[in-house]
Amino acid sequence: MVYFTKRPSIQILDSNNNWIFPEDTLAVTKIKIKNDLDSTPATPGVDAYKNLGDIITKQYEHNGSKWVKKERSKQFYLNWAERPDLWPVGPIDLRWDESRKVWTINSGSSPYKMVYITLEEDLTKENDFDETYPARGFLDDIEYSKEPLPKGYRRLVYVKDKTGYTAPRGIKLLCRYDTDGGFYEPVSKPSVVAQGTIDVGNKVQISMDYAQGNRAGSAPTFLTSFINPLEFTYAQGQKGMFTFLRGQWTLTTVKQ
Repeated sequence: MVYFTKRPSIQILDSNNNWIFPEDTLAVTKIKIKNDLDSTPATPGVDAYKNLGDIITKQYEHNGSKWVKKERSKQFYLNWAERPDLWPVGPIDLRWDESRKVWTINSGSSPYKMVYITLEEDLTKENDFDETYPARGFLDDIEYSKEPLPKGYRRLVYVKDKTGYTAPRGIKLLCRYDTDGGFYEPVSKPSVVAQGTIDVGNKVQISMDYAQGNRAGSAPTFLTSFINPLEFTYAQGQKGMFTFLRGQWTLTTVKQ
Protein backbone atom coordinates (compact mmCIF):
# COMPACT_ATOMS: atom_id res chain seq x y z
CA MET A 1 0.00 0.00 0.00
CA VAL A 2 1.38 3.39 -1.05
CA TYR A 3 0.18 6.73 0.38
CA PHE A 4 0.45 10.05 -1.46
CA THR A 5 -0.14 13.26 0.45
CA LYS A 6 -0.82 16.80 -0.72
CA ARG A 7 0.65 19.44 1.51
CA PRO A 8 -1.41 22.63 2.02
CA SER A 9 0.23 25.97 1.44
CA ILE A 10 1.48 27.41 4.73
CA GLN A 11 2.04 31.02 5.70
CA ILE A 12 4.16 31.56 8.74
CA LEU A 13 3.67 35.31 9.32
CA ASP A 14 0.90 37.63 8.24
CA SER A 15 1.27 41.33 7.41
CA ASN A 16 1.05 42.21 11.11
CA ASN A 17 3.81 39.74 11.96
CA ASN A 18 1.33 37.43 13.66
CA TRP A 19 1.76 33.66 13.47
CA ILE A 20 -0.72 31.78 11.33
CA PHE A 21 -1.00 28.08 12.07
CA PRO A 22 -1.97 25.72 9.25
CA GLU A 23 -5.04 23.54 9.43
CA ASP A 24 -4.38 20.10 10.84
CA THR A 25 -5.69 18.31 7.73
CA LEU A 26 -3.96 16.57 4.87
CA ALA A 27 -5.46 15.23 1.69
CA VAL A 28 -4.51 11.53 1.46
CA THR A 29 -4.88 9.40 -1.64
CA LYS A 30 -4.60 5.63 -1.24
CA ILE A 31 -3.18 3.60 -4.12
CA LYS A 32 -2.82 -0.18 -3.97
CA ILE A 33 -0.14 -1.75 -6.14
CA LYS A 34 -0.33 -5.47 -6.82
CA ASN A 35 2.34 -7.53 -8.53
CA ASP A 36 1.25 -8.86 -11.93
CA LEU A 37 3.20 -11.97 -12.83
CA ASP A 38 0.81 -13.20 -15.54
CA SER A 39 0.13 -10.30 -17.91
CA THR A 40 2.25 -9.66 -20.99
CA PRO A 41 2.90 -6.05 -22.02
CA ALA A 42 1.41 -4.96 -25.31
CA THR A 43 4.57 -3.32 -26.61
CA PRO A 44 7.92 -4.97 -25.80
CA GLY A 45 10.68 -2.57 -24.96
CA VAL A 46 12.94 -1.24 -22.31
CA ASP A 47 10.12 0.31 -20.23
CA ALA A 48 7.42 -2.20 -21.04
CA TYR A 49 7.71 -4.10 -17.77
CA LYS A 50 8.18 -1.24 -15.34
CA ASN A 51 4.51 -1.15 -14.30
CA LEU A 52 4.06 -4.88 -13.75
CA GLY A 53 5.45 -5.01 -10.22
CA ASP A 54 8.76 -6.31 -8.84
CA ILE A 55 9.25 -9.09 -11.37
CA ILE A 56 12.52 -10.94 -11.08
CA THR A 57 14.02 -11.70 -14.45
CA LYS A 58 16.63 -14.14 -15.67
CA GLN A 59 17.83 -12.39 -18.82
CA TYR A 60 17.58 -8.90 -20.17
CA GLU A 61 20.24 -8.40 -22.81
CA HIS A 62 20.71 -5.98 -25.67
CA ASN A 63 20.86 -7.78 -29.00
CA GLY A 64 22.07 -5.47 -31.71
CA SER A 65 19.63 -2.56 -31.97
CA LYS A 66 16.69 -4.00 -30.04
CA TRP A 67 15.96 -5.54 -26.69
CA VAL A 68 15.31 -9.27 -26.61
CA LYS A 69 12.20 -10.59 -24.89
CA LYS A 70 12.56 -10.65 -21.15
CA GLU A 71 12.04 -14.04 -19.49
CA ARG A 72 9.90 -13.41 -16.43
CA SER A 73 10.07 -15.91 -13.59
CA LYS A 74 8.96 -16.38 -10.00
CA GLN A 75 12.36 -17.93 -9.28
CA PHE A 76 15.57 -16.10 -8.54
CA TYR A 77 18.62 -15.93 -10.77
CA LEU A 78 20.17 -19.34 -11.43
CA ASN A 79 23.11 -20.00 -9.06
CA TRP A 80 22.73 -16.51 -7.65
CA ALA A 81 24.50 -17.45 -4.41
CA GLU A 82 27.60 -18.40 -6.41
CA ARG A 83 27.85 -15.05 -8.22
CA PRO A 84 29.10 -12.39 -5.79
CA ASP A 85 30.22 -10.45 -8.89
CA LEU A 86 26.55 -9.93 -9.84
CA TRP A 87 24.72 -10.06 -6.50
CA PRO A 88 25.71 -8.98 -2.96
CA VAL A 89 25.99 -12.51 -1.61
CA GLY A 90 28.46 -13.89 0.90
CA PRO A 91 28.87 -15.02 4.51
CA ILE A 92 27.53 -12.83 7.30
CA ASP A 93 30.30 -11.27 9.42
CA LEU A 94 28.96 -11.16 12.98
CA ARG A 95 30.68 -11.01 16.36
CA TRP A 96 29.37 -12.11 19.77
CA ASP A 97 29.36 -9.27 22.31
CA GLU A 98 29.77 -11.07 25.63
CA SER A 99 28.88 -8.07 27.81
CA ARG A 100 25.66 -7.21 25.90
CA LYS A 101 24.77 -10.83 25.03
CA VAL A 102 24.04 -9.95 21.40
CA TRP A 103 25.46 -10.63 17.95
CA THR A 104 26.88 -7.45 16.49
CA ILE A 105 28.64 -6.29 13.31
CA ASN A 106 32.27 -5.32 13.00
CA SER A 107 32.08 -1.52 12.83
CA GLY A 108 35.78 -0.92 12.40
CA SER A 109 36.77 -1.62 15.99
CA SER A 110 36.67 -5.19 17.23
CA PRO A 111 34.20 -5.94 20.04
CA TYR A 112 36.78 -8.38 21.38
CA LYS A 113 39.03 -7.16 24.16
CA MET A 114 42.58 -8.37 24.68
CA VAL A 115 42.61 -11.62 26.64
CA TYR A 116 45.11 -14.05 28.13
CA ILE A 117 45.43 -17.34 26.28
CA THR A 118 47.31 -20.43 27.48
CA LEU A 119 48.90 -22.42 24.65
CA GLU A 120 48.14 -26.14 24.49
CA GLU A 121 50.57 -26.60 21.59
CA ASP A 122 53.94 -25.13 20.67
CA LEU A 123 53.64 -22.02 18.50
CA THR A 124 56.11 -22.89 15.73
CA LYS A 125 57.07 -21.90 12.18
CA GLU A 126 59.21 -22.95 9.24
CA ASN A 127 62.73 -21.53 9.11
CA ASP A 128 62.12 -19.65 5.84
CA PHE A 129 58.70 -18.22 6.85
CA ASP A 130 57.85 -15.37 9.19
CA GLU A 131 54.25 -16.42 9.90
CA THR A 132 53.72 -19.21 12.40
CA TYR A 133 51.43 -22.19 12.20
CA PRO A 134 48.13 -21.82 14.10
CA ALA A 135 48.47 -23.25 17.62
CA ARG A 136 45.56 -24.35 19.79
CA GLY A 137 45.03 -22.58 23.11
CA PHE A 138 42.28 -21.80 25.59
CA LEU A 139 40.88 -18.64 27.15
CA ASP A 140 40.95 -17.97 30.84
CA ASP A 141 37.31 -18.38 31.99
CA ILE A 142 37.39 -15.51 34.49
CA GLU A 143 39.07 -13.22 31.99
CA TYR A 144 36.61 -13.96 29.18
CA SER A 145 33.29 -14.32 30.97
CA LYS A 146 31.77 -14.21 34.44
CA GLU A 147 30.01 -17.49 33.71
CA PRO A 148 32.46 -20.39 34.25
CA LEU A 149 32.28 -23.43 32.01
CA PRO A 150 31.39 -26.92 33.29
CA LYS A 151 34.28 -28.88 34.76
CA GLY A 152 36.56 -30.31 32.10
CA TYR A 153 35.51 -27.84 29.37
CA ARG A 154 37.65 -25.09 27.85
CA ARG A 155 37.11 -22.18 25.48
CA LEU A 156 39.37 -23.25 22.63
CA VAL A 157 40.86 -20.71 20.22
CA TYR A 158 43.80 -20.60 17.80
CA VAL A 159 46.84 -18.34 18.06
CA LYS A 160 48.94 -17.20 15.12
CA ASP A 161 51.78 -14.69 14.88
CA LYS A 162 52.56 -12.80 11.65
CA THR A 163 56.06 -11.75 12.72
CA GLY A 164 57.37 -15.22 13.50
CA TYR A 165 57.32 -15.09 17.30
CA THR A 166 57.34 -18.63 18.72
CA ALA A 167 56.42 -19.89 22.19
CA PRO A 168 56.15 -23.25 23.98
CA ARG A 169 53.00 -24.92 25.22
CA GLY A 170 51.90 -23.98 28.74
CA ILE A 171 52.79 -20.30 28.49
CA LYS A 172 50.09 -17.66 28.97
CA LEU A 173 50.15 -14.84 26.39
CA LEU A 174 48.23 -11.58 26.18
CA CYS A 175 46.54 -11.67 22.76
CA ARG A 176 44.30 -9.54 20.58
CA TYR A 177 41.77 -10.83 18.08
CA ASP A 178 42.57 -10.39 14.38
CA THR A 179 39.20 -9.71 12.72
CA ASP A 180 40.64 -10.24 9.24
CA GLY A 181 42.28 -13.61 9.82
CA GLY A 182 40.08 -15.00 12.57
CA PHE A 183 43.04 -15.85 14.83
CA TYR A 184 44.32 -14.43 18.10
CA GLU A 185 47.72 -12.75 17.83
CA PRO A 186 50.18 -12.34 20.73
CA VAL A 187 50.70 -8.83 22.04
CA SER A 188 53.09 -9.81 24.84
CA LYS A 189 56.03 -11.76 23.44
CA PRO A 190 58.30 -12.82 26.31
CA SER A 191 61.45 -14.86 25.86
CA VAL A 192 60.90 -18.25 27.51
CA VAL A 193 63.76 -19.80 29.47
CA ALA A 194 63.40 -23.07 31.40
CA GLN A 195 65.65 -25.53 33.18
CA GLY A 196 65.78 -29.17 32.19
CA THR A 197 67.43 -32.49 32.81
CA ILE A 198 69.16 -34.02 29.80
CA ASP A 199 67.93 -37.47 28.85
CA VAL A 200 69.20 -39.90 26.22
CA GLY A 201 70.54 -38.35 23.03
CA ASN A 202 69.01 -34.96 22.28
CA LYS A 203 66.05 -35.43 24.63
CA VAL A 204 65.41 -33.32 27.72
CA GLN A 205 62.90 -33.22 30.56
CA ILE A 206 61.76 -29.57 30.55
CA SER A 207 60.45 -28.13 33.81
CA MET A 208 57.44 -25.88 33.13
CA ASP A 209 58.25 -23.22 35.73
CA TYR A 210 57.21 -20.58 33.17
CA ALA A 211 53.59 -21.81 33.26
CA GLN A 212 51.34 -19.87 35.63
CA GLY A 213 49.45 -21.53 38.47
CA ASN A 214 52.25 -23.82 39.64
CA ARG A 215 53.31 -24.16 43.23
CA ALA A 216 56.99 -23.71 44.00
CA GLY A 217 58.89 -26.94 43.39
CA SER A 218 55.92 -28.74 41.83
CA ALA A 219 56.03 -27.59 38.19
CA PRO A 220 55.14 -30.35 35.68
CA THR A 221 57.73 -31.65 33.23
CA PHE A 222 57.55 -33.08 29.72
CA LEU A 223 60.00 -34.88 27.45
CA THR A 224 60.97 -33.10 24.25
CA SER A 225 63.84 -32.65 21.78
CA PHE A 226 66.43 -29.88 21.87
CA ILE A 227 69.22 -28.55 19.68
CA ASN A 228 72.79 -27.70 20.67
CA PRO A 229 74.11 -25.04 18.24
CA LEU A 230 76.92 -23.97 20.64
CA GLU A 231 78.14 -27.59 20.80
CA PHE A 232 78.22 -27.93 24.60
CA THR A 233 79.55 -31.18 25.98
CA TYR A 234 76.88 -32.88 28.07
CA ALA A 235 75.92 -36.26 29.47
CA GLN A 236 72.71 -37.96 30.51
CA GLY A 237 71.41 -36.65 33.84
CA GLN A 238 73.08 -33.24 33.62
CA LYS A 239 71.02 -30.14 34.22
CA GLY A 240 70.99 -27.20 31.84
CA MET A 241 69.16 -24.04 30.85
CA PHE A 242 67.12 -24.05 27.67
CA THR A 243 65.64 -21.16 25.66
CA PHE A 244 62.74 -21.55 23.24
CA LEU A 245 64.08 -20.10 19.97
CA ARG A 246 62.61 -20.40 16.45
CA GLY A 247 60.08 -22.94 17.57
CA GLN A 248 62.42 -25.34 19.40
CA TRP A 249 64.25 -25.70 22.70
CA THR A 250 67.89 -24.63 22.49
CA LEU A 251 70.58 -25.60 25.02
CA THR A 252 72.18 -22.36 26.26
CA THR A 253 74.24 -23.56 29.25
CA VAL A 254 75.10 -26.79 31.09
CA LYS A 255 75.76 -27.27 34.81
CA GLN A 256 79.24 -28.72 35.27
